[in-house]
Amino acid sequence: MYMVRMFDRRKVKFPLKVVLNKQKTKVLYAEVNSDLADVLLSFLTLPLGMIVRVLQKRDPELLVGSITTLYKGLRYLDTVHFEKQSCKQMLLNPRTSSEAARHKLKLNIDDTDQPTMYFMCACRTDCKFKTYPPVSIYWGDLCDCGKSVLSWEIDFRDYIDQGANEIVS
Repeated sequence: MYMVRMFDRRKVKFPLKVVLNKQKTKVLYAEVNSDLADVLLSFLTLPLGMIVRVLQKRDPELLVGSITTLYKGLRYLDTVHFEKQSCKQMLLNPRTSSEAARHKLKLNIDDTDQPTMYFMCACRTDCKFKTYPPVSIYWGDLCDCGKSVLSWEIDFRDYIDQGANEIVS
């Protein structure tokens, strides 16, 4: 039985069977249940920025090579160097489409606790993209229509039910 501590200090147990070659100290075969397999495969969907952020919360002195240096440099870079204010947040706090699925796993290393919120153009009735205005997960972005910021919170399921099929950020 393999046990892991999560960020909230819960203990999660995963059954794990391993066949070893003791002479060569190699794993020949490993058998896990679907919960652990899902957790391991979910690591492939993690953005590098999230990995660095999570590791540095656990141990601020931990370095992940040049990625840590890049992340720190980005953190202190002035926002005037970005097209939109939210571009810096997209890099420092990346979100993925698999985020909702990761939150349902028995072991979730993602430190994002708040649910994803979606924002639409505040001038939604006058927006030139009236039928399907741009949607972003970052509050305060300037809408592509140029008139307003994306500040009107929406229920994304309703937006999709009405026929929209993409997020622009």
